Amino acid sequence: MKSILLLPKLNVFFFLLFSLNSITGICQNVYIPDPVLKAILVNYADTDFDGEVQVAEAAAYSGAISLSYNPPNFVSDLTGLEAFTALTSFSFHMQDITTMDLTANTALVDVDCSDNPNLTSIDVSGITSLETLICHSSGLTNLNVSGATFLSELDCWRNDLTTLDVSSNLYLTSLSVSQNELTSLDVSANSVLHYLGCSENQLTSLNVRNGNNSNFTGFYAAGNTNFLCIEVDDVAWASANWTIANGDIDPTATFSENCSTGVNEQSASSFTISPNPASNELFLDIASLSRNSQVEVKLYDLTGKLMYQSLVMDDKTYMDISDFASGTYLVKLETDQSVTTKKFIKQ
Repeated sequence: MKSILLLPKLNVFFFLLFSLNSITGICQNVYIPDPVLKAILVNYADTDFDGEVQVAEAAAYSGAISLSYNPPNFVSDLTGLEAFTALTSFSFHMQDITTMDLTANTALVDVDCSDNPNLTSIDVSGITSLETLICHSSGLTNLNVSGATFLSELDCWRNDLTTLDVSSNLYLTSLSVSQNELTSLDVSANSVLHYLGCSENQLTSLNVRNGNNSNFTGFYAAGNTNFLCIEVDDVAWASANWTIANGDIDPTATFSENCSTGVNEQSASSFTISPNPASNELFLDIASLSRNSQVEVKLYDLTGKLMYQSLVMDDKTYMDISDFASGTYLVKLETDQSVTTKKFIKQ
C-alpha cells in the first residue's frame, strides 16, 4: 500500500524538476564576461529590469548598439554580442577590442568600428544583409567580407592589410583601401563599383577591368611606385581620364587590357633607351613597338614632375637631358594600344 502511495509523489517530484529546468532554460542569461560591455547591453535590452540580459531579450532586440567612448571604461571582449541575432546596426570607437566576429549577427545592415588601433581582425563573412562597413584607422591585418553579397560601401583605409578579397561583394559601389600594405587588388568582379581609392599601398597588380570604368566617379591609385600594372576596360579611356597630372596614378604605372601578359616584361623589348646611365643625350628606339598611331614620350622625375613631353615621329630619336639634375628618371611611352615605362639614370 505504501508503494502505491509513493508513485504519485515521485511523479510530482519529476514533474516539478522538469518544469524548473524548462523555466531555467527559458530565462537563461547571456554570458557577458566583460563588465563594461554587460552594462551597455543591459541598458539596451534588459526589458524586465533584472540586471541581466536573457537570451530571449537579446534575440528580440532589433535596433542599434553603440559602445560609447568613456575612458577609462573600455570594452575589450565582445563575447555575448552574438546573442543579438536581430541587431541591425553596431558601432564603437577607441575601445580595447582586438578581434571582432559578427557572423552570428546575421541581420546587420551597417557597422562602424573605425579608429580602433588595437583591432586586428574582423569577420563579417556570410552576412548578406550588410550594406556598409566602416573600419578605417585601425590595426587590421585580417578582414573577411566573403559572402557579404550586398555590401555596398567598404571603407578600410589606414590599416595593415596585405590581402583583401572582394570578389563575392557583387554590389560593392565604393571601396576605400588606401594606406595599407596590399601588393595586389582585383575588383574585376565588382561590376557596379564606381569609386576606388587604393593609394599608398605596395601594389604591383591592380585589376579594375569591371566593365564599368567609364562610370567611375573617383579613382586614386597613386603612391604605388613598384611599376604598377593596372588592368582596365579601355587603355585609351583610362589614359585620358586617370592621369599623373590629376594625382590619380604614378609615373611608374602602366595601363593594359590584359596585365597577365606582363606589361613590364613586354616593355623590355618594345623600346630601348641608351646610353643608360646617360649624361647629355638619351637615344630612344621604338622600331619594335607595336602601334597603329602616333607615339607620345614623357619624362618624369621620381616625384611625378613632368620634365619633357613630345610626339615621336621616327623610329629612332634623341632627347636633350643636359639640363637635368643627376638622378633617376622615368621614360613613359603612350600609344593607342599600351603605356610602357622604363627607368634611366642621369649622371
